[in-house]
Amino acid sequence: MSAVSPLISNWIENDLKWRYAFQPVLGPFTLTPGQKRQIPLEDFIFRAPEGTLIHMSVMFDSPQGGMSMESEPNLDFKIVNIINNNLASGHSLPSVMTHARVPPDTPAGLFSLHSLHEWPWLEWCRLYIVNGDAAQAIRCIGFGYTMAYLIEPRKTPLENG
Repeated sequence: MSAVSPLISNWIENDLKWRYAFQPVLGPFTLTPGQKRQIPLEDFIFRAPEGTLIHMSVMFDSPQGGMSMESEPNLDFKIVNIINNNLASGHSLPSVMTHARVPPDTPAGLFSLHSLHEWPWLEWCRLYIVNGDAAQAIRCIGFGYTMAYLIEPRKTPLENG
């Protein structure tokens, strides 16, 4: 994975200490109507001098399920990124930043959403799983993400170039 990440390549070139966090979670849980649940745990904040969300995937029993991310610098997806929104935008192939997969590509009754685009962040990041349906509860079947982050700050700041 690091070979395709310009940020991780930069960490390696500058001999910086960093690590991956890979978190797969299987086991269904229910999201109430409109609920936004922070993962991997409630009130958990990723904290590091620099980091990047490399990938995130989530599966639901409804196309109203989605995901969201908040981070510095000033990243907050105000629009709920749900499966139905991606389908309506034509994002059903892995050639875009976020895409949905639905039956018949997934088993009957299962709907998934995938972010394969790298999302860099500074200082902190929060991840969420979302129920975009304001009236019905849905089930999250499971989720997974890969995060990479620096363990200690750079000795010299990252330059814009």
